[in-house]
Amino acid sequence: PYAIERYINETKRLYSVLEIRLNGREYLAGPGKGTYSIADINAFPWVNGHKTVTETLDNWPSVKAWVERIRAREQVQTGLKVPVSA
Repeated sequence: PYAIERYINETKRLYSVLEIRLNGREYLAGPGKGTYSIADINAFPWVNGHKTVTETLDNWPSVKAWVERIRAREQVQTGLKVPVSA
């Protein structure tokens, strides 16, 4: 259906915007390579659920590395283990 296709295409477009921002950077905000901030904390859950749109982030290597970098944080790993309530 149109609505699903539109959502998927818009999400991929936004991944491309993130790819541009993260090219040569580690995090979204801050000088130089950036620093882990509320910008990353806010965007991570949305991008981490990418499998609803695409199986892999291979088309966006900087985004893929960013997701892996954030997933590796001890606090994030702890948070991801919290069960989702129904």
